[in-house]
Amino acid sequence: LAAVATILPRMNDGWRWIATFGGAIAAVAAWFLCRYFGLDEKQSLVAATTALCAVWWCSEALPIPATALIPFVVFPIGGVLD
Repeated sequence: LAAVATILPRMNDGWRWIATFGGAIAAVAAWFLCRYFGLDEKQSLVAATTALCAVWWCSEALPIPATALIPFVVFPIGGVLD
């Protein structure tokens, strides 16, 4: 793993901000697309959260453990678990 870490440098702050906002844009786009195609609120929220986590996880805009906790916060607040 140390060799991979030296080959692939971590993102600098500029790219991190782009990835952060890119994840938010992907989440909003996923939510609107799901609503357009007839999915209900809960299904759209799950798709938007998945898109947000996917972008943030792959780009490491936030640390991966922090990104993994997002559904634990969003789903109960959004009523997905009911």
